[in-house]
Amino acid sequence: MSVMWPSSAEQIADFDKRGNDAMAWVASADRLLVVADILKERRTPLDAIIRGAQPPSGFGEASACLSSELMLRGYAVECLMKALYRKRNMGLLAKDGRFMRIPGTGDHDLLQLGQVLALSFSPPEEDMLKRLHLYVVAYGRYPIATGWEATKIKEHLRGKSSPGFWVLGDDDTAFQQVIASLKGQLGV
Repeated sequence: MSVMWPSSAEQIADFDKRGNDAMAWVASADRLLVVADILKERRTPLDAIIRGAQPPSGFGEASACLSSELMLRGYAVECLMKALYRKRNMGLLAKDGRFMRIPGTGDHDLLQLGQVLALSFSPPEEDMLKRLHLYVVAYGRYPIATGWEATKIKEHLRGKSSPGFWVLGDDDTAFQQVIASLKGQLGV
């Protein structure tokens, strides 16, 4: 008995169908958030240290989890925004077996995606998204960004710092508000 594999045309059609299905993007976001939450549990000792506790054993592991957690959270936001793009029928994300970029956006640029979707963010949410972007394109997977300017110390909502500085608690709250807003608009 031989296996009947789908033809190239059928595989392309399936690719396009999944790429243009808003709920497929939501499912990807949910998977990313599950893993990010697991990493967040491992980094909770950082929260205590910020509040003045002594570094516990395993602190290095907790610190290492933060960058990967934030990268996954950034990807989850991006997936939810792409789901909203599809739900609003603003354009295709897959055509003829190829991923289609959203016009007017750069690679993983969460604020540009938000602008295309006409989303409004509070100042803390916007500030957090700017910095979360850096974890998606650099800190979460590489030791450096594509240019030093991306990591240049500059003025932010909370003062002068590295743009990759994550304010535990405050940024976590802003992140949860963005997720809740996106999911609310998606009806999930």
